[in-house]
Amino acid sequence: MGQLCYGKRELSLLLEIITVLNDQSFEIKTNLNKVIDKISEHLGARQVILTILNRSNQQIVIEVASGLPQNNPQNITYNLGEGIFGKVVESGKPVVIPRVFENPDFLNKTGVLSLPESS
Repeated sequence: MGQLCYGKRELSLLLEIITVLNDQSFEIKTNLNKVIDKISEHLGARQVILTILNRSNQQIVIEVASGLPQNNPQNITYNLGEGIFGKVVESGKPVVIPRVFENPDFLNKTGVLSLPESS
């Protein structure tokens, strides 16, 4: 029964995301910000980052983010193979990192480690 309820939550989230992305009254960037807000709320995450690989220069850029100390995280880039983002994009495989701050590939380019802990 617990698994079923968990699945319903994810399907509900996906429906909300589809609805937001389908709303053509806003620009895509506004919609993506709404999407990451929904994901953040769903996961109880303090920070959410959506990155995009620019295939012409092989750089990974932050497209939208929430909960970061940087005013303009879109200026932050990663190369393929660099840090956690770069390694995930390079391999094309998802990873789960329970304590990202303890991972040697965590580069803290966003300055998230300077944020105060919240309960």
